[in-house]
Amino acid sequence: MFKRVTIVGLSVVMFLPSIYEGSKAYADTVNNGTLMQYFEWYAPNDGDHWNRLR
Repeated sequence: MFKRVTIVGLSVVMFLPSIYEGSKAYADTVNNGTLMQYFEWYAPNDGDHWNRLR
């Protein structure tokens, strides 16, 4: 009986944090509105940078 209670208790302790971490990671990605950032170091200073990216 003690062995069964120990196994069930350890299973709950091991699997319960993974349930909460999964939902937290999903919530972080939902609130992040940045899809892509682009930076070019050696871009000419002609003001036409974004037109070249198309």
